[in-house]
Amino acid sequence: MNIAEWLAATARARPEAPAPLTGFERDADYKTFARRAAAIGGSESRSWMPAASTGEAT
Repeated sequence: MNIAEWLAATARARPEAPAPLTGFERDADYKTFARRAAAIGGSESRSWMPAASTGEAT
């Protein structure tokens, strides 16, 4: 499993779990972190990401 696959799997399994930290502050949950990473990576397919309002896969 590569880092992108791991991030996608974690975002699906635990979207509200704390993700990156800045010092001692939570910077984002895994759902937000995965969306940011996909945007930076230029991902066209986001079918693996949880829906914004329900947390269910789209």
